[in-house]
Amino acid sequence: MHTLPDHQLRKKYKRLCLSSKDPICTAVATGTTSLLNLQKSTLICCALSSFYKSKTGEISRIVHLLNCVFCVMTSQEKTEEYPFADIFDEDETERNFLLSKPVCFVVFGKPGVGKTTLARYITQAWKCIRVEALPILEEQIAAETESGVMLQSMLISGQSIPDELVIKLMLEKLNSPEVCHFGYIITEIPSLSQDAMTTLQQIELIKNLNLKPDVIINIKCPDYDLCQRISGQRQHNNTGYIYSRDQWDPEVIENHRKKKKEAQKDGKGEEEEEEEEQEEEEAFIAEMQMVAEILHHLVQRPEDYLENVENIVKLYKETILQTLEEVMAEHNPQYLIELNGNKPAEELFMIVMDRLKYLNLKRAAILTKLQGAEEEINDTMENDELFRTLASYKLIAPRYRWQRSKWGRTCPVNLKDGNIYSGLPDYSVSFLGKIYCLSSEEALKPFLLNPRPYLLPPMPGPPCKVFILGPQYSGKTTLCNMLAENYKGKVVDYAQLVQPRFDKARETLVENTIAEATAAAIKVVKEKLLRELQARKQAETALREFQRQYEKMEFGVFPMEATHSSIDEEGYIQGSQRDRGSSLVDTEEAKTKSENVLHDQAAKVDKDDGKETGETFTFKRHSQDASQDVKLYSDTAPTEDLIEEVTADHPEVVTMIEETIKMSQDINFEQPYEKHAEILQEVLGEVMEENKDRFPGAPKYGGWIVDNCPIVKELWMALIKKGIIPDLVIYLSDTENNGKCLFNRIYLQKKSEIDSKILERLLEELQKKKKEEEEARKATEEELRLEEENRRLLELMKVKAKEAEETDNEDEEEIEGDELEVHEEPEASHDTRGSWLPEEFEASEVPETEPEAVSEPIEETTVETEIPKGSKEGLEIEKLSETVVLPEFPEDSYPDVPEMEPFKEKIGSFIILWKQLEATISEAYIKILNLEIADRTPQELLQKVVETMEKPFQYTAWELTGEDYEEETEDYQTEAEVDEELEEEEEEEGEDKMKERKRHLGDTKHFCPVVLKENFILQPGNTEEAAKYREKIYYFSSAEAKEKFLEHPEDYVAHEEPLKPL
Repeated sequence: MHTLPDHQLRKKYKRLCLSSKDPICTAVATGTTSLLNLQKSTLICCALSSFYKSKTGEISRIVHLLNCVFCVMTSQEKTEEYPFADIFDEDETERNFLLSKPVCFVVFGKPGVGKTTLARYITQAWKCIRVEALPILEEQIAAETESGVMLQSMLISGQSIPDELVIKLMLEKLNSPEVCHFGYIITEIPSLSQDAMTTLQQIELIKNLNLKPDVIINIKCPDYDLCQRISGQRQHNNTGYIYSRDQWDPEVIENHRKKKKEAQKDGKGEEEEEEEEQEEEEAFIAEMQMVAEILHHLVQRPEDYLENVENIVKLYKETILQTLEEVMAEHNPQYLIELNGNKPAEELFMIVMDRLKYLNLKRAAILTKLQGAEEEINDTMENDELFRTLASYKLIAPRYRWQRSKWGRTCPVNLKDGNIYSGLPDYSVSFLGKIYCLSSEEALKPFLLNPRPYLLPPMPGPPCKVFILGPQYSGKTTLCNMLAENYKGKVVDYAQLVQPRFDKARETLVENTIAEATAAAIKVVKEKLLRELQARKQAETALREFQRQYEKMEFGVFPMEATHSSIDEEGYIQGSQRDRGSSLVDTEEAKTKSENVLHDQAAKVDKDDGKETGETFTFKRHSQDASQDVKLYSDTAPTEDLIEEVTADHPEVVTMIEETIKMSQDINFEQPYEKHAEILQEVLGEVMEENKDRFPGAPKYGGWIVDNCPIVKELWMALIKKGIIPDLVIYLSDTENNGKCLFNRIYLQKKSEIDSKILERLLEELQKKKKEEEEARKATEEELRLEEENRRLLELMKVKAKEAEETDNEDEEEIEGDELEVHEEPEASHDTRGSWLPEEFEASEVPETEPEAVSEPIEETTVETEIPKGSKEGLEIEKLSETVVLPEFPEDSYPDVPEMEPFKEKIGSFIILWKQLEATISEAYIKILNLEIADRTPQELLQKVVETMEKPFQYTAWELTGEDYEEETEDYQTEAEVDEELEEEEEEEGEDKMKERKRHLGDTKHFCPVVLKENFILQPGNTEEAAKYREKIYYFSSAEAKEKFLEHPEDYVAHEEPLKPL
């Protein structure tokens, strides 16, 4: 027995279910059924055998297949866990809509059956784009595009527009952004013309579109009726309007009138009939008068002739009809709508709209401009006031104002490109119930055509254009790398990428400057040598001229004027040579000869002719020889070839460029900071080009973090002028505890270096202290020695005095002499005290020159005698170094020692420069984030930066104020005017209770979301402590809870799952 494969059984079962007209089976066939309905459809499948003319075995196989599907769905239902969350999440619904495909239509039918008229009605109701040749050509011509200019010239010259160009323009329209958002409706593909593409090729073109057609509308009409209708059409020769037969033919109009009268007679009284007849008679007379006015203006087009219409219909049936039937057979029957072409276009439109209601298709969301041309809003208005004003424009219903979006006031189009620009009130629109502010007319146009690319995830998000500044070891490089990893960006190290390029550019500038100076010096030297050569030639010319003048002396007449002129010329030549520099040797010899000749001429004027003739002959001969040599030398070589070759190694050139080479170290660009900005712009452009596909939907610009940028005011002014403006400047600081954290990092990074300096200083201080103690000990010992010496001297003096008294006093002269010696010796005792001392005492003074040996122990003295002096000092230093100990300090602090002062000064100067630069950055409206690094990990700093960067692109909450209550009262009154029943309810309930009952409350209703999140307790909120978030009202148990909610509202609202306790 022949059996069908499973996929063919599925197709047959699908057709079976659709033909059964059972709602459950139809839902199964279209894939919109549930598990229970699938089970029911399995049970009733056997009852459909009357609709399915096939073998019983195939029915059983279909039932078996349904049972298998039922088992699979049962197992999936058991294992799948549905989260307890709100299935009507606004963000998820909006995202699904933005990702959804717009509804697209194709209308098939014979020529003239009414496809264009029906498409026009559907376009107005469904807001899709009608893609037809005539509107597209008119649009191109009106926009004056390149194609439009070409079309205009072709039409003016009387040429027909080729089908290839029309199809090309239609394809461009089908792939345009507005069609991708609104969808399309096609009525002219396939066309009867086979010149550019065959029918099959046109069908394949439709199938291969990016947006494939969803709904196919087929308008059927008998050939006779269609031919009669088209042949009865007439066109106004002035307006071009097409009139059908029932609009211009009096007989047809009269027949319609009679039929209408007969249909209205049933069920009406005589008085009503008379009034209606009178009104109809007046309308008929007015209609006939209009027909009479236009009748002589109506003409029949050639394509409306009956023969031509019949030929066109015949051609359609032969070339297109069969292919279209195959296409419709392959299409989903649920989305195939067949209409009767004999019915009016309005009735056909209503049938189509009724069918579309049950297909679960979504219309395209339109955009509404929230401000008219006459309304004006100040651009400097605060965000809150602006949103309140815009939210009340063109409301769709009372109490449903336009909501604020995640973009806030940021322009979505510019943000998609990677630029954060504020939108203007004049370019504000609403889309899907939310407000969007565009920055310019150029940004508004593409957003109105298709807003989906600018609103789809990952938008909105920061473009990641960040500068991170901070002192050394503040952790800015670590934060740069972590931020780049978080946003898939790249770190631009200024010191490694920008500064080397600048240095290279400066080297190139220096090389070019030296090359230009060398070329200029070579040119100057060449010109100098040429001038000298020209001066030499002038001197030779003057010499030859003097020779010619002197030859005339042979005849006895010496022309004094010529002589004077020659002398003047020679003097001029000598002066010019002195002005230009030193002359050559041969030129000086020529001058000397000429001077000698002049002196000889003056001395020998009175002498005899023989001597004169001989001297003249001799001078003439020498002059001729010299002139011939000069003439030969000047004629054999050009002027430039006579000078030596001048190169960069020429001594004069080297001398001239020495100063330039010395100054090359100081050569720089006229505006170096602008050059820095230019190089940074090039580097950022390269980084963005390499990293443009860092993640799907990434902005065109952005994705860079600049590290190690100099904090120079002039540089930042150049960056701002160049347009390199970051979205955020992060400054890492440590102002707590006088920078203890930062200095601790510096100490840990340079611990070995700082510790070695500390030990060296302490060792030097200890050595200095030891030295001072040693010097003090030596001074004390010296004082003791001197005191002992003085004491001994006094004792000796007393002994001497006693001996002097005991001497012989016999002779008075000797006594006087002895007394005189006694007076003189004390005076000389200061200089020659050794004479007073005995020999034993003088000998005892010798060992006292080394007092240290007396105080030192004997063992150490022996060691000192054996160890050299250098080794002894090394041992002493080593012993002292063992006694030196580093200062103690807390683990999270640093040693407050002089070795840390250079780092403190460096940090202090950095802070001063930053304070000067901070004002410049703030004036450019660049956001600055000051981060304290003390007691914070890099992850905590990263989290703070990410929160700051993404906060402008999140929903914000605000405290309920009097303006909110006024808006609520206004909406309540507006709704009361619309709903009259509300007034009766107000009598029973108070107005405040009614307002509170109709408020849009959040997920937690009257309970505090903060207490629920933190303590997992349902605590009623206070109506006085209220806030608004995403147009919903939340009540809080205390002011502290409200402040927490206002700071981070997204943490206390359920998103994809219920709130969980912390």
